[in-house]
Amino acid sequence: MLSVHSQGMESTPYAAVLAANIRAMRSRRGLGQETLAKRMRGLGHGEWVRQTVGATERGRRKLTVGEVVSMAAALDTTVVALMVPSPDDKSVSFPSGVAIAGKSMQGLITGHNDHSIYWRDDAPELRQVEAWWGDGEHPPEEA
Repeated sequence: MLSVHSQGMESTPYAAVLAANIRAMRSRRGLGQETLAKRMRGLGHGEWVRQTVGATERGRRKLTVGEVVSMAAALDTTVVALMVPSPDDKSVSFPSGVAIAGKSMQGLITGHNDHSIYWRDDAPELRQVEAWWGDGEHPPEEA
């Protein structure tokens, strides 16, 4: 199992990326945790309280897809804005510890798979790829 990116740099767990983005967006919007919890309840997530927001922002609570969509609406932003790693996240890891470049993870989220992960007998393998997206180039062909 890989715990760092293939270049040896420390990685940020993806759950921490999502938690930090939610915390930062809430702060930018000037919303308290209780206000965000009320908005989530207003969107049908009746179990949300201030402590739920706090646990989410610390990465101690996993979100469902429906909660991520509702969170984007409650924070007046987009799902992509909540999910993409920041430029500071040079390497981002999956729950298994397998890590890819932050730009590769951003590509997976925004619809550009650079194939930095490929599969050998159902085991993930990493390949070094050049970040193509954002430079006006097209993605590499499917392998």
